Amino acid sequence: MIISGNGIFQHEISEMTLNFRQSIRIICAILTLTILCAGFSSSSDAKKKGYSPPQAAMVVDGYSGKILYSSNADKPRYPASITKVMALYLLFEQIRDGHMTLKTKLKVSAKAASRPPSKLGLKPGSTISVNDAIYALVTKSANDVAAVVAENIAGSEAGFARMMTQRARAIGMTKTTFRNASGLPNSKQVTTARDLITLGRRMRSDFPKLSKVFKTRYFKYGKRKFRNHNKLLFSYSGMEGMKTGFTRASGFNLLASCRRKGKYLIAVVLGGRSGKVRNLRMRRLLDRSWPKAVTLASYKKSKPIAIAGVVNDDTNLPERNPAFHDVDLGPAPDIVEEEIAEIKLAMAEQGTARPVAERKEAKAVSAKALSANTVSANSIIVSPEPSPKPKVAAKQRSIPQAVPQKTALLTPPGPYHVQVGSFLSSKLAEKQLHSVTQKAKSVLLGHDGHTVRGKVKGKSYYRARYSAFSRTKATNTCKALEKLSIDCLVVRAE
Repeated sequence: MIISGNGIFQHEISEMTLNFRQSIRIICAILTLTILCAGFSSSSDAKKKGYSPPQAAMVVDGYSGKILYSSNADKPRYPASITKVMALYLLFEQIRDGHMTLKTKLKVSAKAASRPPSKLGLKPGSTISVNDAIYALVTKSANDVAAVVAENIAGSEAGFARMMTQRARAIGMTKTTFRNASGLPNSKQVTTARDLITLGRRMRSDFPKLSKVFKTRYFKYGKRKFRNHNKLLFSYSGMEGMKTGFTRASGFNLLASCRRKGKYLIAVVLGGRSGKVRNLRMRRLLDRSWPKAVTLASYKKSKPIAIAGVVNDDTNLPERNPAFHDVDLGPAPDIVEEEIAEIKLAMAEQGTARPVAERKEAKAVSAKALSANTVSANSIIVSPEPSPKPKVAAKQRSIPQAVPQKTALLTPPGPYHVQVGSFLSSKLAEKQLHSVTQKAKSVLLGHDGHTVRGKVKGKSYYRARYSAFSRTKATNTCKALEKLSIDCLVVRAE
């Protein structure tokens, strides 16, 4: 039976509409309350669990060495993947010394292949060329490649980390310790903003050609194309690299080298809350520093260094382990990038005893300039080939060998010293002399070790030196010491 009652039907419709509207209001109220609560909760959590890694920053005039900005420069921080700059420094030394070429094949172990991302995805038992390894570290920041480099140079990553630490201390990174080659989390792997600036400056001065690789924007390996993690390479005028880094403990890090209108800056930012925040801070620090930086031309005018390819005075040669102070870093090593670096390398080659076959192999490597765009897997980076070597007597070309005590004592004295370290205490300098003497007795026979005290901005430092060398003998001796992994520098006696 169908009952038709318009009044009853309309009443039911009205009641249903009212209930529906009330339901909508209730739902809206619940949603509003939920959103507000969520907002308060997230705000509370931000205050409670906000991500704020420890920060530090520093900007240095690359030419004058003057510190233009400093914040927490000596506080311990985690380097993260900036670690790979130190790994590359040791790899470049292997190339420079003829132990490897850009074509050398590095073996991939299962342990190296198992390193966590970021990685290239190398397979155990495979190989990768030194050339490709360099690009992979610079662009992809590949942890597996870092481990491969470490194992092929030192036999193990732990051993390589010890080499990295030793080399870091030798070049003036006094508060840096490495435990791995990649920068993966390790509570004992620490550095400072000041030490990273030192590393950046030494990388550019010691390897002026090879270090151009840091400008690479893209790298192709196989069928894959990798983009450099340093976004400022694509957006900040004059940016030359060098390396980004991130772990949860370190925050977002960046070591940067930049040149603009004849000026040169080295800067580091550590502990950014995000990549964007880090990049913004780097931009601001660089922008504020350009007006205070000096041009290369003005610095050369005030500090003449070389004329017609001849070094005027040995004090112009870059210190390998300079006293590093709050106000002034001292003369910049890379002021001599095109002049003294080439002269120094040519001088060092006079005492090199590398086998002829090795020298020919190294010279056979292509020296094509790096492209700012895509680099293919078989591209060759600039070879660190020295400028033409001056003619020297054959006896000057060999590394000093062990000789009888009597003969060594007859060596005519000279006005040059071989320096093996610079320290902030005389005890450390004397300890270094004792250590070096024990390791290289045959090389240093007839040459007394002593400390030379000096001051920089009122602070004393002590240089560990061996005296009574001719310039040629000092150069040959220093080369021999470097073969024993002893850092040294030829200087003229004061």
